This record gives sequence, C-alpha cells and structure tokens, in this order.
Amino acid sequence: MISITTFVIGDKEFRFHLPDTDDRIQRTIRETHAFDDLEILADMMLRIAPGDLVLDCGASIGNHTVFLAGAVEATVVALEPYKHYFDILDRNIALNDLDGRALAINMACGATGGTGEVIPGGPTDLNQTRVATNVKGMGAETQIIAIDELELPAPVKILKIDVTGTEADVLRGATRILQSDCPIIYAEARDENALSEIASIIKPHGYIPAVRFNATKTYRFEKK
Repeated sequence: MISITTFVIGDKEFRFHLPDTDDRIQRTIRETHAFDDLEILADMMLRIAPGDLVLDCGASIGNHTVFLAGAVEATVVALEPYKHYFDILDRNIALNDLDGRALAINMACGATGGTGEVIPGGPTDLNQTRVATNVKGMGAETQIIAIDELELPAPVKILKIDVTGTEADVLRGATRILQSDCPIIYAEARDENALSEIASIIKPHGYIPAVRFNATKTYRFEKK
C-alpha cells in the first residue's frame, strides 16, 4: 500500500507519509487531501508572518509543523516524544523540503527537565499518546525538557500545545517565554478543570482565553 498522500493548497504542493491506516489524523489527511484542524491553522495563519518562530509541542506527524513552515514559511521547532510519530514527523519535514525551516526534536515538554515514559494511544487515535512521569515499565523512556530551557533563535510568536493532558505542566515550564516573548497560545483543555488550571497559570502573565475552536477542545489565549 502506498503511504504517501499528495495535495495542493494555493500554489504549493504538500506530501505526507501516512503509514497508519486506522489513525484518525492520518486517515483525515489521506481521505480529505487536506490538513487536519484547518480552522485552527487558518487562525494561526492570520497571526504570523514568514520567519516568525512557532513552538509546536506535541507535533504528532507534523500536520501543524508542515503547514506553518510550508504554507506560511514560519520557522517551527517541533517537539514530539513518541518515537513512532517522531519518525513520521521527521520524514514529512523532509518530504516537503522544510529542513531549513522546521526542526524536529524527539523530546517531551514539561514543567522541568527529566525523564518520563511514553504511553501510546489506541490504534485509531495515536494522538492520544501521553507522557507519564509517575509510572515505570509502561512504555519507552523519553527525555522531558522545559520550554524555558530551549535555546531558540528568536522570540516565540506562537506556542501550540497538544500533549494529552499535560498542557498545564508545559506552561509551568514556560514562565520566562510567557513573560519575555508574550506568544499567542493555542492549547487543548479537555474539560473545565483543565481549562481552569491552564488559566490560573497564565493569568498572572496577562493572558485570557480569547476563543474556543468549535470542533475541538483547543483554545486560543492572548494577552489582554
């Protein structure tokens, strides 16, 4: 079975390696010949310019990374701890000739540096893969880094976080970036408790939830 899906947006052609037939994200791209989460991507596109720096935490197979680096020509640092997804992400960056604008890092983001274990999601939604720090022997070990520890080439314009329940920890590790760079934040909040926790972390930095995207549990947070 051929696992490369090709489609065109505007005057640009995009290619995706999509080896997992049952995975929701890969199936969506394969069947629609378009990016997943188009509403969110279109919203991001309005808020960045070529060369702006985006952090993609929980980059998965590179849906957001390839769009932002390829269609918008932003610079993207993409972190993905799940080795299977990371290998697909890395290949999709190469397939679209984005090695100069997108950097893939096989690590997780968290409140502090350390190690955790990658617990894969089910075959129909590998994007539900999560990183746990309180279990042993449940999955492959991965390195965790706080965003504030990253050596970045420019101020962060957009911080996108989709890490299956540990979004608050990612933000706890980004205090310096939130204060100095004031990035626009796109983060998943699975329920009201998660939203409240996220809001409590970023409110002291002047952030409020600006919009919830209808088809997802992702919110855009901005400075007041």
